[in-house]
Amino acid sequence: MGKRLEYFEKGIYSIPEASRLTGVDTRSISRWIRGYTYTQSGNRRESAPVFHADYEPAEGRFALSFIDMMELRFVYAFKAHGLSLHKIRIASNRAAEILDTHHPFASSRFFTDRKSIFARIAANRKDADLLDLVRGQFEIEKVLSPLLIEGVVFDKDYPSRWYPLGRIHTIVVDPKFAFGQPIVAAHRIPTAVLSAGYRAEGSFKKVADWYEVGEAVVRAAVNFESRLVA
Repeated sequence: MGKRLEYFEKGIYSIPEASRLTGVDTRSISRWIRGYTYTQSGNRRESAPVFHADYEPAEGRFALSFIDMMELRFVYAFKAHGLSLHKIRIASNRAAEILDTHHPFASSRFFTDRKSIFARIAANRKDADLLDLVRGQFEIEKVLSPLLIEGVVFDKDYPSRWYPLGRIHTIVVDPKFAFGQPIVAAHRIPTAVLSAGYRAEGSFKKVADWYEVGEAVVRAAVNFESRLVA
């Protein structure tokens, strides 16, 4: 019961589940939250995690909270832009100090003041690469594109819900429901449940009748599940 309470309203995602929802490959997620070893000049070295997940591993298995997963998306954006994990780790640790939070890349203060924060990090480190993110034609705005932010809903300083297809769509990821699995917002039915029903019956109408929802709701759930990374 204790573990269930630990996960209550925080969401819980295995590495494969987080990969399906974010599009980040499982190997990268694993390396970013576990850390990893590598060999350099014949010596074995260790690389620390890029960020620290909320949950301790259980029987060697790692899991992410909803806010961990929101941070993961930003780490992926920085990495895709060409920033090394070493630079991202520096930025994460320094931003955590500046914002006084365990989850700097998920904080609404980071979103609203990111240029200033990166300028302060770069100045503190005399780091040209990080400074370029601020000075280089507002490069930071390209890295943290509107698509990364537009579906995120904040409660006070942290994300409370995420609409992965944008807020005009009906699918939401909310850690308060179904342990954070994607649901149809108006009915709180997991999209995976509706999609599984459709795969079993091959009929939108039958599944809609079972769950007393419109056929459009079932179609939206099936379409969403089909878009997720396998």
